[in-house]
Amino acid sequence: MNKTLSVPVEGIGDFVFRQRTMRDDIRIQAEIGRLLGGDAGEVGEVAVVRAESFATISILLQEGPPGWNAEALDPLDRDASKDILKVWGALRNAEDEFRGVTATNGAGTGTGAVRSDPVPVAAPVQPAPDGPAIP
Repeated sequence: MNKTLSVPVEGIGDFVFRQRTMRDDIRIQAEIGRLLGGDAGEVGEVAVVRAESFATISILLQEGPPGWNAEALDPLDRDASKDILKVWGALRNAEDEFRGVTATNGAGTGTGAVRSDPVPVAAPVQPAPDGPAIP
């Protein structure tokens, strides 16, 4: 699959990302583990988000604005950290848009290359009349 997503990021520039595949997602998860050096619960949520955003951008990026390089950003520069999160957020929004995900339904309608209609989900299981109440 050689599909790409064009992602303009206000104040930073235009990016082109490879459309995420299952293999990419596994590589991203493996890279997050390497970056964190072990259990994500030990390092805190901020480190996990930073690692996920950095790993995702690093693995999926095909082309960035001239001179923009995630590896070269100063980790102590608050603007650089904000830029990584801004690019990652724009990428995630573009991926969701491609898949047809909306803020209200959380499920894609398959508007991309492969159709995958949402799977209907049964109503929550209710207890038998003589069972305990479910809060």
